[in-house]
Amino acid sequence: MRKNSIWWKVILIIAIADILVISTFSDIPLTREKTNESDLRSNLKVLFDFTKDEDAGNADWTIDGAYSDFANALRNAGFEVDSLGNGTGTITSADLEGYNVLVIPEPQDSFSSSEINAITDFVHNGGGLVYIADHNNSDRNNNGWDSWHIWNDNLNSDSRFNITLTSTESGTGTNNEVTDISSVPTLTVNVNSFGIWSGTTMKVSGIAKIAANQTINGDKYPVLAYTYYGSGRIVVHCDSSTFDDGTPDENNENDTLYDGWSKYDDSTLGVDLVNWAAGLNGSNSNLPLNSHPGSSPAASYGDGNYLVTYVNGTEVNGYFVNSSTGEQGNELQIYKYGAGVRTVYNEDGKNFTVVSFDYSLPSYHKIINRFITLNSENSTYGEIISNDANKSVDVSYGAHRILFVWINLTREQVEGRFYNTQTGEFEQNFTVSIGSTEKYSVAAGFDAQSGKFLVAWTENYDIHGALITADGAIAPINFPATSSIKESQLSVAGGDGEFFVTYRNGSFSSSTGSYFLIISSDGNVSKVHEINGNPANYCGKVDAKFTGGNFMLTYSDIRNGNADVFLRIYNSTGTAIGTEINVTSSSNNEETPSTATDGTSKIVVWNNYVSSSDENIEGKYYPGEYVPEFTWLLIIMIILLVAVIRRPQ
Repeated sequence: MRKNSIWWKVILIIAIADILVISTFSDIPLTREKTNESDLRSNLKVLFDFTKDEDAGNADWTIDGAYSDFANALRNAGFEVDSLGNGTGTITSADLEGYNVLVIPEPQDSFSSSEINAITDFVHNGGGLVYIADHNNSDRNNNGWDSWHIWNDNLNSDSRFNITLTSTESGTGTNNEVTDISSVPTLTVNVNSFGIWSGTTMKVSGIAKIAANQTINGDKYPVLAYTYYGSGRIVVHCDSSTFDDGTPDENNENDTLYDGWSKYDDSTLGVDLVNWAAGLNGSNSNLPLNSHPGSSPAASYGDGNYLVTYVNGTEVNGYFVNSSTGEQGNELQIYKYGAGVRTVYNEDGKNFTVVSFDYSLPSYHKIINRFITLNSENSTYGEIISNDANKSVDVSYGAHRILFVWINLTREQVEGRFYNTQTGEFEQNFTVSIGSTEKYSVAAGFDAQSGKFLVAWTENYDIHGALITADGAIAPINFPATSSIKESQLSVAGGDGEFFVTYRNGSFSSSTGSYFLIISSDGNVSKVHEINGNPANYCGKVDAKFTGGNFMLTYSDIRNGNADVFLRIYNSTGTAIGTEINVTSSSNNEETPSTATDGTSKIVVWNNYVSSSDENIEGKYYPGEYVPEFTWLLIIMIILLVAVIRRPQ
């Protein structure tokens, strides 16, 4: 009996630990900000380049000379700091191995093709690059190269980094304090102003962003910019004098130097640039995705990648995003004539299903679908789902089925069709709801626990719905018929035996709110849950996804004067977890967001609406972050198990 009692104790401890894990993670958002930054920096290494004659002429941009205060400040912050070369030499991949950030301060010699490849690969694989330039005609060793030409015509000759330096001189005369600064976490959030004493300016494109501007002759010019490449980060600063501490090393005692390090917030900026390049404190928590002309975005996840689809004019286009690195693929044309696009991943076929209306004939909206793999050349067309005039389509995957649902305008009814992902065959169309009442919107979701789909739609703006099994059995749901449910923009997500049905209450007016209902897999409907019901605030369509026992909702809200995108996590009881994330904030209207997650990382995409002739699809990639509670729970559980098993009986 004693031996049996040991295992009863083991089982009891495992059960308790399991409860602790579940209770802990039920209240943890998908991402968590890292804490104790000094401890994180103690494992990070910074390398200053000194292979490109960085001490030529009156320069002394070395960690033993005019950048010694810079290096010491980084060491005091917890970084390990080294220097490469002695004025000459080459940079290899082996030199960069083990380092997190490479700082290149005003190089005077160009980089070889092998050096460019080494630096590019270093950044692409997650490294940070801090490039410090200087003004035009700052060729200190008179070899025909100065730092801004080296960046444009050598290191970044193919403009892959989306930042181009220009000859316009910044910091001229007494106008050397920069105060027009964007608040970018770790990059400028602690900086109110910084100094420049004759530097360059720059232009940005693509995903690159401006961090600071200087006004020159009445016009704004960027003087600090940042971008992403692969899974790494790049920041470009305009002037080497900002970080000059005025002290040459023993080999350059006659150099004329100036102390910019102690001016304004220059010393803070120097450390913050490296913090950001190292990926600390959320610097990689909102990697921007490339902007594409279009509207009506939809996002889904599968096989290590996200697929983003959208409508551009008459075309349905899309692109892939690697869920581990945030790297984006090229734009794909999925349909030449299409609209109303929706997408879902098919686990059995290892491909994405993209469903759309065929707009090759404007008045004839038949529904078509396409199976698209990570290699777009392997894409194939499926069958025509419906030949009638249709509107509002959605698609969901589960139980070895892909469920297509839509509103048939010809018959004024909600219809559906299954595709068997194991046999590769389409089944017969079926009717979900019959009636002459006008219908507006339809959405579908799947709950793996019950093996059921939920289809929701609106009639006269009231919500209706039905549960559908994989064998086609349909069970109607009695939604509350109240005057507060009056919008057609629906979304459905299912998981752990429940469904969230989200909707917007209001008829395209400025007095609307966003809400959701919780429906059990038995068809029981809970009370209305409010996302943002302030009648003074416009709230756009909500997109719901299920992950890790929680529901992730994205929505737009006009509380800040323009429609911005927000994200929040809710548990299965409808209680909000953690804080609301403000995904976007600009002077434009960001609307109709969509989200997808692999359970760790996530993306959010939306429509950036300036005008009907100026709409773009934009987005952000959020990498997964380490959650320390789980590690501690494992350690505690192991200690308890060892103590029980080894205890004398």
